Amino acid sequence: MPIRTTPRALLTTTLSTTLAVTALAALTACGTEKAPGAGRPGPGTVTTDTPLVGTEWQVTGLRSAGTDTALPKAARDRARVVLHKDGRVDARLGCNTGSTKATVEGDRITFGRLITTRMGCFGPAADLEKAMTSALDSEARYAIKGDRLTLTTKDGKGVTLTAKTS
Repeated sequence: MPIRTTPRALLTTTLSTTLAVTALAALTACGTEKAPGAGRPGPGTVTTDTPLVGTEWQVTGLRSAGTDTALPKAARDRARVVLHKDGRVDARLGCNTGSTKATVEGDRITFGRLITTRMGCFGPAADLEKAMTSALDSEARYAIKGDRLTLTTKDGKGVTLTAKTS
């Protein structure tokens, strides 16, 4: 015997399905796109923090005693860090490259022994490399706000980084 559907039942089923699909689409979209101006808060702007793991972080400044200073032109675009899901860390330090393991707990990252290449390094790139090596050598506090990451060592020194976009 065929199932008979009344117009009212058909309308209710159609509306329920439409609402469910719309709700699912809205929930799926949440958090997958950056709002316009993300990383640069302003009135009515929603910011989303960039994930620590899996992001290529470009070093943009040096940190000392709570003060951040921009990198000199000669040192810009010379250093980056990527923390991988498996705990591996790859870094470009200024002149050399390096790798280590890291454990993230709360707002702290504990780095293992940093293994690096040994090219000579002078000037601003050497200063950058020294700061990077220090930040990746033991334990550092980290903070992410939008697309900016800060790594600060126990002595108050460290680096500021920005998520690199494609």
